[in-house]
Amino acid sequence: MGNACCKASKEKDSPQTDNAPIESPSTTSPLFENLLPLTKTLPLIREADATREYTWDESTPLPGHKNTFRGTKSNDPACEVLVTKVVISTAFTQAQTIALAKMANFKPRVSDTTGARKTTQLDFALFHKDTLCLISRVNQGPTIPEAIAAAEEKYDEATALEWTADVAEGLEHLHKHGFVQACLDPRALRVTKVSDTCSAVQLPSFNLSSLVNQPCDAPDWAGALAPELLLGETCAPTAASDIWNLGVLLHILLVGEPPLNRDKEESKRIIQMRREEAEGKVNIADFGGWNRVQPETKALVVDMLHLVPEKRLTAEQVHNEIDFLIHRLPFGPGEAEHLKFTLWWDSKQ
Repeated sequence: MGNACCKASKEKDSPQTDNAPIESPSTTSPLFENLLPLTKTLPLIREADATREYTWDESTPLPGHKNTFRGTKSNDPACEVLVTKVVISTAFTQAQTIALAKMANFKPRVSDTTGARKTTQLDFALFHKDTLCLISRVNQGPTIPEAIAAAEEKYDEATALEWTADVAEGLEHLHKHGFVQACLDPRALRVTKVSDTCSAVQLPSFNLSSLVNQPCDAPDWAGALAPELLLGETCAPTAASDIWNLGVLLHILLVGEPPLNRDKEESKRIIQMRREEAEGKVNIADFGGWNRVQPETKALVVDMLHLVPEKRLTAEQVHNEIDFLIHRLPFGPGEAEHLKFTLWWDSKQ
């Protein structure tokens, strides 16, 4: 990735390959033999020990992610990256190889007006012995909780909608290319300032469900997990569960905590009851400033949080609806009533 990963870019570029490859191991692990043909056509996929090129701390994963960590280039500590580490015990299959090639060929969504990236980009996939490490660039800027704290009295509903619109646009692009995000923890999302009046939020990493068979990371708050996953109706994240996560994100941005209940069994009971008695429409409690939120914004949250996945909005519909709401609001970001609350993970301290 070179120093370019630490510079703002407006180009819709393909993954960078300006790193000089380190000396490759003399013998390829049989676990990754299927990847060798890809190394000839996709230079970003190569046999190398990631620990010789990057440094990361596995004791502090990215919030909401078990296998993704913030790191830096070993020879350039100022250059931040995300490292997703996958350890396998059986040989990489042809299906997994195709999935990795698809990630490698994925081009990020870039704003036509600001040049800001809305989705992640895979820069390198390094395999060695039993480990595959996916390396991607990190957006510079504060996390969403840090940005809320920094905004102080300027943080309002329009700001929350603007950030959610960015994430929706990123999800729309991912879904059109056959990917899902699976996790939208606000503590893993960074807000990048692109001008004095504009900021952007980027989706941080690829979901690994197409590469490895692993359960979804369970959030600390049970009600933040999509109902179909919480009830065990499906074991893999989908585009519909991404929309649930987006609705949870917007609810947090408006009132400080997820909808439904923190307790797993209580959340299950509420979901099943509302599916039977209210056609799957969620009932959001009036607390934490919810009564000050615009009715149209409340309705959007409810539509994203439909308890029946097939009845949720698509990412494109959410993106279009938020754009419509933002243009109809009688105020811009930082001009409306301040949203003041305690973020739920802070309240546990």
